[in-house]
Amino acid sequence: MERKNILVIRRDNIGDLVCTTPLFESIKNIEPECNLFAYVNSMNASVLEGNPFIDETFIYTKTKHRKDNQSVLATYIERFSQLLKLRLKGVDVAILANPQPCKQSLKVAKLVGAKKIIGANIQGENCLTHSFMPEDFSGKHQVEHVHSYLTALTEQVPSIPTNKIFPVDDEVQRLQTQLSHLDITKPVVGIHISVRRPDSRWPIERYVTLMQKITEQESDTQFLLFWAPEKAEDNSDKGDSLRAKELLAQCEGLNVSPVPTASIEELKAGFSLCSSIICSDGGPMHLAAALDKKLLVFFGKTPVDHWHPWCEHYQILQTDDGKASSVSVDMAYKHWNELMSN
Repeated sequence: MERKNILVIRRDNIGDLVCTTPLFESIKNIEPECNLFAYVNSMNASVLEGNPFIDETFIYTKTKHRKDNQSVLATYIERFSQLLKLRLKGVDVAILANPQPCKQSLKVAKLVGAKKIIGANIQGENCLTHSFMPEDFSGKHQVEHVHSYLTALTEQVPSIPTNKIFPVDDEVQRLQTQLSHLDITKPVVGIHISVRRPDSRWPIERYVTLMQKITEQESDTQFLLFWAPEKAEDNSDKGDSLRAKELLAQCEGLNVSPVPTASIEELKAGFSLCSSIICSDGGPMHLAAALDKKLLVFFGKTPVDHWHPWCEHYQILQTDDGKASSVSVDMAYKHWNELMSN
């Protein structure tokens, strides 16, 4: 019997793809003999690196993410090549994994000739084989919504697995060599300061004060400071490299190691060395949750019930005004102690 080819299309950001990882695992549980493919973009593809439930990943580059030496035409040729490869394989089922209507994902499914297309209802489109209305999605969380697509494949939907990502061994070893002084038998707290949304950003000086309080409580605590070198969405923003420099300048007496991360692989490796993570809501939070780290998270206006960490141990810091800057150090330290007591 010929193996079924199932394609999952997820064209969104890092956190969205992390929240889709349970779907891949569950598909393999109910269709263990299938060929499971993923169609993702170059910015989030590393989330799936090493995932044992995916047989092949097809990666395209958005024009806004192309390299300096790559033309717009080259990105379209590359994209066409990926779509052609998928079409030649023959896609039996395509799942548009975004639980919101997505015409671009539907276009991909049609271009690869998918025989059956599952996705959120798109007004005016009648080519979805199984069209999900808002009431067809179970639960409140993004993970629950995405996992709901399984009801189109089976009546016996398995329990939702945890999010899972898999650090690359070579990258972990490289970082361990770089941080040769790090003792992972003692507490290692990751501090990730990068966030695209200004409302979710906590002031640098408060991070320092919180780190001091944590060290006063447990003197052998080690900190890894993570940040992305890119600037935030606001072009006038000074960027996280400068913020990291300012933070490090205030860390006298603290055991802090800078770990700038220019890629998802580096961030996955760095987080894997930590016992807990302090960060804002966003992609890095979901990566840390998928590594089952204890999480203290600053939320801006992001809906907590839909985007909280999909893991067991976490504490959310969110104020009524939707600004992380309104969270005091005392409030953060109180939640930190609650997190560590679990």
